[in-house]
Amino acid sequence: MNDYPLLGSPLKLGPKTARNRIWMTAHATLLVKDHLFTDQHIAYYTARAKGGAAVITMEAFLVTKSFLVLLLSLVIHLGGYLACLREPRFFDLWMTKLAQCPRGRNHAYWRCNSYCP
Repeated sequence: MNDYPLLGSPLKLGPKTARNRIWMTAHATLLVKDHLFTDQHIAYYTARAKGGAAVITMEAFLVTKSFLVLLLSLVIHLGGYLACLREPRFFDLWMTKLAQCPRGRNHAYWRCNSYCP
């Protein structure tokens, strides 16, 4: 981590502080049974936490128990894909716009900018 000094530094996320900046993104593990965690699932995430991940994002399906979440995520990803087909820098341009817009009311809490026209 010496090559990336910020990677090992704490990160404040609202009222919580992560011990480092290693974030495991959500993905389907297919280890759940009847919308409940199994011992395999718990062991999987425990190993990731012991390996250094300070923040772990889990499947949204587990929280909602609805296949509509999977459909919605496909639609959202398709929208992003189509936007990037026309302009590959779409998200970079969007983030630049957000950085220059006025701060939203929740800026003090989240310490990030929200879109506020």
